[in-house]
Amino acid sequence: MVRIAIVQLSPVRANPEESRRKADKLLAQYSAESGFDILHLPELAFSGYNFQDREEIRPLLEDLNGPTAEWCRLQARRLRCTVVCGFPRRVEAEDGSEKLYNSQLVIAPDGDVVAVYDKHHLYDADTTWADEGPCFVGGLELPNLPGVKIGLGICM
Repeated sequence: MVRIAIVQLSPVRANPEESRRKADKLLAQYSAESGFDILHLPELAFSGYNFQDREEIRPLLEDLNGPTAEWCRLQARRLRCTVVCGFPRRVEAEDGSEKLYNSQLVIAPDGDVVAVYDKHHLYDADTTWADEGPCFVGGLELPNLPGVKIGLGICM
């Protein structure tokens, strides 16, 4: 049996620090002994949603070493589980252009990045700022769940 903890969080729009504090309060009562295999947070968990354009979301964009990834690493190690969390991501493409994604990060219990998925089918609210990701991710095996395969997707 796989034990999944879902964090239902109402983020403070454009205030990821406050949103992370809210998540910390919700999770404070849990420990590694709680026995979660996966901790799952929502799409754009800490930034909130519905941005008018690329300039409005720009201050909230992160990379894989940003505050959301660090928060996920901390929780993964603390709870000894895989953490899945949505965040707005900036990537420099091979051609030097900037790509902005509505992304989903997967962190292993040891803090390593397992996968990053970039939303493929953008909703109207995403098209104001996000680029479309290449495809869905399926058949992903998590280090703490040998033989269990998952797929990644963000609200389609």
